[in-house]
Amino acid sequence: MKSSRAASVVLIATTTLVAGCEERPGEPDKPTVTGSAAPEALPDRDGQLAKKLVADGAVLLDVRTRAEFDSKHLPGALHIPVGSLGSRLSEVERAAGDKSKPIIVYCASGARSARAKQMLLKAGYRRVMNLGGIDDWPGS
Repeated sequence: MKSSRAASVVLIATTTLVAGCEERPGEPDKPTVTGSAAPEALPDRDGQLAKKLVADGAVLLDVRTRAEFDSKHLPGALHIPVGSLGSRLSEVERAAGDKSKPIIVYCASGARSARAKQMLLKAGYRRVMNLGGIDDWPGS
């Protein structure tokens, strides 16, 4: 009788734990994001879309070094090296005017711009695209 009672207790405890893990109506199934709305998924490395968004007023952000920027950059790009981005987010905010405005980030190959994208999303920007490298811009 004792083993049957112990099994019942284990069954009740297991049912309670599993029930506590089930999805509840109205609860988000994604992590909460800082800001008033969740990020809008923009596809990375889509040069044609990036060019269209910039033509429509998106911020173009170059996160390479000063020497790389001085050597070659895309017209109209805001230059903030990725290592300085965290302390210079106010410049991005001034350029964008709104955290929902698209921001297109690029570097030499896409690695630094991927880091910059994550920093911008964490800071509450909702529409950020990693173009990849500068040579991924159509016609460059």
